[in-house]
Amino acid sequence: MLTKEEIIREEVITAAQRLFQRYGFAKTTMEDIAKAMGRGKSTLYYYYKSKDDIFKDVIIHETNEVLTAVLEVCEQNGTAQEKLYRYISTLLNKIRTTVSLYEVMKKEFMEEGSACMHQPSLHEALLRFDEKQKTLLKSILFLGVQNKEFSERIGNDLDLVAEVIYVSLGGFVLNFTLLPDKKLLYLNEDNLKEEKMRAIINILVYGLKN
Repeated sequence: MLTKEEIIREEVITAAQRLFQRYGFAKTTMEDIAKAMGRGKSTLYYYYKSKDDIFKDVIIHETNEVLTAVLEVCEQNGTAQEKLYRYISTLLNKIRTTVSLYEVMKKEFMEEGSACMHQPSLHEALLRFDEKQKTLLKSILFLGVQNKEFSERIGNDLDLVAEVIYVSLGGFVLNFTLLPDKKLLYLNEDNLKEEKMRAIINILVYGLKN
């Protein structure tokens, strides 16, 4: 059962996500967030000192949602190739559900800078997110080597291969989150089409096969 503080913080994150997506960070005030929650400003300020603190928790919340989603699909039975497909498709589609928030924040946070982006707690959370993603990729690759789906040659370089795949995926994420004007054609679609997703997986898998 959630505590009162946990309930209120969830209300804050939900309200802030909606307002940031609709109006942007700069035009959203603490008062707006409090009103959207149906609570007074004093309650909001009791839990959060600033919008930067709220934004930090929004990002941490969303990265946790992404991680939970990819872990769930990768725990399902299947070959390493199937797990890799599910991992990548879930990762990209899940991040896509928060793309509007990231696009709104791109100019205000990535270009102009913000105290929020330099908070140690946010930086550490994002690093943990990256490491968990790479650990998951390594487990899929290891399964593929064991099942002879992937080349045995990568067995001694799982860290490197997982890093390369993860960095490559970062390029796709960058295209449809932070660089909306430079999106790849198939990432501009309302939905990531299965055949296009399969093409991405094939590029990776064929480079891993014997």
